[in-house]
Amino acid sequence: MLSLNHMGYDLVLASVYAQGGGFEKTSFLRKFISATANFIFRFLFDVKVLTLSSFYRVYSVSLLQQIQGKFTTIIKETGFVCMLEILIKAIHCHAKVIEVPMQLHSSKRVGKSKMKIVKTTLQYFGFLIRGKSK
Repeated sequence: MLSLNHMGYDLVLASVYAQGGGFEKTSFLRKFISATANFIFRFLFDVKVLTLSSFYRVYSVSLLQQIQGKFTTIIKETGFVCMLEILIKAIHCHAKVIEVPMQLHSSKRVGKSKMKIVKTTLQYFGFLIRGKSK
């Protein structure tokens, strides 16, 4: 991911949806929620990347400076939705984005997920309402 960044990409995303990526031992419900949310937000915000919620990312310093200059704050949202927020801001700054395949191995997770489904869903809906009203 770093070498792609050094080749000129502003944002490198690890993606389970990129060719060669995928899920291992992940529940149908989690895959369904992920795919549905990605589809809805890609459509509504006209985002051309496959995964919107990847936590494995490499940003160029210049991109972060552009985002801060254009939006005054890089991240305003709290919780998991901040990953979508910064991605959309990067795209609005015409970032050069590339996705690399990633395998999500749920069986290797240690401990319980910190994501609260209802709270996170409400945060995404709030972001959707605020984002589309701008």
